[in-house]
Amino acid sequence: MTERPSFIVTGASASGKKEVFVATGNMSKLSDYKLYLGDEYKLTSPKSDNIKIDVPEGIDSIEDNAIAKARAYAVTTGKVSIGDDTGFFIKELNGEPGVALRRWGGELPESTSNEAFWKFLQKKTKNLKNYDCYFKQCVAIVAPNGAYEIVYNVNN
Repeated sequence: MTERPSFIVTGASASGKKEVFVATGNMSKLSDYKLYLGDEYKLTSPKSDNIKIDVPEGIDSIEDNAIAKARAYAVTTGKVSIGDDTGFFIKELNGEPGVALRRWGGELPESTSNEAFWKFLQKKTKNLKNYDCYFKQCVAIVAPNGAYEIVYNVNN
């Protein structure tokens, strides 16, 4: 197994805390990262830094999506950046919907309402004999020099 390079978050904000950029517009997710990382870090985001980058997400890999988000912001801001992506995998459906949960592998448009999504989910799963499934989250931490680490969280 190839070991990825480790790196240390350097650079401090005016408060003396190390800065980490979280590549999300989701304020709940930003609050979660603040809770996870504690008071040692000052977390910034696209909203706080007034930066908007359109990072297209593919439907093949949560790893590729997480790395792409973090890398785009790390290069733009010069800060260590965190990006993440989550997939929902139903074993009997060969891992569908996977990374494109809301789009269900391209079968649904991005604008699908919650109600339409849940009806679609019920239709897709109504004849399953086994409901084994899991959520998998990939968190990518990328330095401006390209070094990165990946962390996974799996919930069955």
